Amino acid sequence: MRISKITSYLKTSLFIPIIGVFLLGVSPSTKAALSHDPALHWQTLVTEHFYIHYHDGLKNLAHQVGAIAENVHTELSQKIRWTPRQRVHVVLSDEFDLANGSATPFPLNQMILLVTPPDPYYSLEDYGDWFEILIRHEYTHILHLDKGEGKVTFLRNILGRFPWLFPNVYQPNWLIEGFATYMETDTSRGIGRGQSSYFEMQMRTEVLNGLKPLNQMNQLFRTWPGGSSTYLYGVNFYQFIENKYGADKIPSFIDDYSDNLLPYSINSTARRVFQRNFSQLWQEFEAYLRAKHQPQIDQISQTGIVAGAAITHEGFETGHPRVDPTGRVIFIKDNGLAQASLVAYSVSQKKFKSLVNINPSSRFDVHDSGDIVIAQPDLYKNNHLVFDLYLLKSGESRLKRLTRGGRYIYVAWHPDGRHLYAVHNRLGTQQLLLLDAQGKIVDTLWTGDNHTVLSQIDLAPDGQNIVASLWRRTTGWNLELFSLENRQWQMLTRSTAIEGQPQFTPDGQSIIFSADYNGVYNIHRLNLSSGEIQRLSNVLGGAFAPSENLQGGLVYYAGYGPSGFDIYALNTQNQPLLETVIIPGSSGLPQEFPALEPTKISETPYRLSHSLLPRWWFPHFTFDNTNEEYGIITGGSDALQRHLYALDLAYNADADDFSWAINYLYDRWQPSLSLLSQQTFTSAFFSNSTNTVSRRTRFLEHQGSLTLPILHFNRAFSLQLAGIYLTEQDQYVHPQALPHAKITDCLVGAAAVYNSTKKRHFSISRNHGQNLALILEDSSPFNCDYNGRAYLLDWRGFLALGKQNVLALHIGGARGEQSIRPYTLGGFAAAVDTAVLGGMVNPRTRFNKRNLPLRGYAANIPQLSGDRLLISSLEWRFPITRIERGIMAPPFALDQISGTLFVDSGDAWYAHQSATISTGVGFEIDFKLFFGYNLPFNLKLGYAKGLEAWGQEQIYISTGTSF
Repeated sequence: MRISKITSYLKTSLFIPIIGVFLLGVSPSTKAALSHDPALHWQTLVTEHFYIHYHDGLKNLAHQVGAIAENVHTELSQKIRWTPRQRVHVVLSDEFDLANGSATPFPLNQMILLVTPPDPYYSLEDYGDWFEILIRHEYTHILHLDKGEGKVTFLRNILGRFPWLFPNVYQPNWLIEGFATYMETDTSRGIGRGQSSYFEMQMRTEVLNGLKPLNQMNQLFRTWPGGSSTYLYGVNFYQFIENKYGADKIPSFIDDYSDNLLPYSINSTARRVFQRNFSQLWQEFEAYLRAKHQPQIDQISQTGIVAGAAITHEGFETGHPRVDPTGRVIFIKDNGLAQASLVAYSVSQKKFKSLVNINPSSRFDVHDSGDIVIAQPDLYKNNHLVFDLYLLKSGESRLKRLTRGGRYIYVAWHPDGRHLYAVHNRLGTQQLLLLDAQGKIVDTLWTGDNHTVLSQIDLAPDGQNIVASLWRRTTGWNLELFSLENRQWQMLTRSTAIEGQPQFTPDGQSIIFSADYNGVYNIHRLNLSSGEIQRLSNVLGGAFAPSENLQGGLVYYAGYGPSGFDIYALNTQNQPLLETVIIPGSSGLPQEFPALEPTKISETPYRLSHSLLPRWWFPHFTFDNTNEEYGIITGGSDALQRHLYALDLAYNADADDFSWAINYLYDRWQPSLSLLSQQTFTSAFFSNSTNTVSRRTRFLEHQGSLTLPILHFNRAFSLQLAGIYLTEQDQYVHPQALPHAKITDCLVGAAAVYNSTKKRHFSISRNHGQNLALILEDSSPFNCDYNGRAYLLDWRGFLALGKQNVLALHIGGARGEQSIRPYTLGGFAAAVDTAVLGGMVNPRTRFNKRNLPLRGYAANIPQLSGDRLLISSLEWRFPITRIERGIMAPPFALDQISGTLFVDSGDAWYAHQSATISTGVGFEIDFKLFFGYNLPFNLKLGYAKGLEAWGQEQIYISTGTSF
């Protein structure tokens, strides 16, 4: 469930990386470090259909979640006509200050629920109970993706939870997320995104500016609204099916698709159920959307558009304007091309000035002195994504950090400039605190419960009251006033609408805020004396986060448009004020959930036995002219992902021996432990025969590594120790062939890696930051065929040149001692950076890496081999076109085409030689593709020319990414 772009990665098809680890054989050593804080202690609440895993402080919430989950199971299992065979694992976590959840059927049915509730306005504000709507959405995923019929169920009885036997996984994301969003929605109770004003705003804007075609929706894409489109178009599509064909057709469609052994047969299913393929359905769907939203568009236009003049044209997630004491407009610029930043706009000069870079989803307040206090998210203790406070002094350009792990999600200045008011978030509840200017707690003013959500706050100019948007279980979202004298809340509004982002006007007599009274988010003014509310805007999109200038009459707000949000200036002095009639009632009507019966539950410490055993297997068969192998493949992990493992074990009939690949990751403590063991066989044939084996070679590899990550939002540092043992020897030699000597290669290594590189939302590649790796390898402690130490320094830097252009530079150097395994340059294999999310490194590629590409030269030539190494690459990467179109079945899409002009230089030589730099030049065309709707794939077409005598012209095709 998308709340903000920070947490969107949690929801992007979590089952895809699981398939990658266990089906495609990707080493679990590439997993990001530390799934959960090692200091947390976990318990498990066992109910009839669920394991609820929870940590310290969440026992009461776990019981609440268990009751809701059992109630939701009873309802949804009947509607979707499916009950999982085994209990579903639910991980309840308070490690994030952002609302989100996820679900996956692999390797077992599991949901992750973050306990922090959402607040206006990220599209999830319409709820009667946060856990109800969250569980309803995620459990729909479980039932939908887990469901199997007919021959699928038969094969699951044999192979278990093999990924190929889950047909509904192999659908476009908009059908998967759309169904869950459809099931979370209850129009009669006014909850769920399918009936929210926020989603109505987004779809109304899509209708106005052109609906997205089916061949774009079937893939992942970046054009606004990006990842939200899957939820937005998806839920509207299911509502269209209900409206046009009847609600009973939705479970019929799911039933029919659930016995497909041939994945992606989406159109044949649609033809059987709807007598239409999806292209025909989409045409009807587009007509439905226009008919649904055009009357509201016409009504707003006929009433008269009252909107501000655009100040910015950045789009994406730009917003949160605040007027400072000098009259400047301070706002957050986040256009998806560069890091989010705090920007000041001079109204008189009409000029913009960047103040400081910040993290996305930040919140801030400006004091009369010009000092700015910022609440922004960052990683704390590696795996807590929480908000902390930072200070930007007037006239300065560097942030001073005030708190670490403070969890202050909103902040406002006290008029004296020596104190702050902050909303503290922990265990799903909020507190209102008074802090000193250094972020230390002075007083606790108010403590809520998990049936109250405190959102954005603002202090009155006289310092006597705080206004905020509060969600209460029985009344929904309303504006309330907190008296600092008697520490009591007073309700200012009470309606079915969602009111939020309140700000006092400079005179303190009124409050301006955003609300959806007429189904459209507009700016309103509440007169504190009379209680009268007047509407200040009448927009086609939406208007949010208002702030009035010091003289009054000019309101700045964040307006929603076809490219996202921008800052607008609305002159209210000459505009008619439209009185708003508030409809009494309550929003998000609560539903009572019966408590769990004590006789049907039990509580135990967290046990691996509940989830660690493998849940699937698949036969390993290889029959060709080189090897005949048969065996099994399996893998698994526990619910908290402390242990991840994959196993491929097969008997090789030709070698009369076993081949295997065993991967294991222990991610409970810092540092994390990664182990790999594998044995493989390859066969060679006589050059004049395709049937007679001349040699069979046995490759054996063992490796282990310890990795200690130190993670922050914009940078990561990791230390790694690794040991590797490799052997290559003849397993069989034909009598007419000469035997090869056994080769052993063993080393211990240490690496320090710093990574601050970023790939922005619209970037064609990483476009910011640097990656620096220092690596030491030592073979001297062992009696192996290679001996000595090797030192490697590797640096990669990225600079955005405007829009999507990127300048990328790579410089590397190595020095070996004694008789190390030599370095070689040449070839055009993608120079993939082996550092992955969180600074974790796959030791098989980070260490003992001796073959490096140098485009324009053949691999393994004597001129480019030695125990010394120097290499550099300079690339200009530029966009050619963004296509974002594909076909539904078979699922294939072309996302974007970009180009690269490059110059490669380098040499590998021995200590007794002199370096002779070889240079290659060329260009590449990079095609960014998607297979299976979600799996990204890069294809490069390249031309390179080596400028030295031993160079060559190369025309090549490669996969992967450049450095």
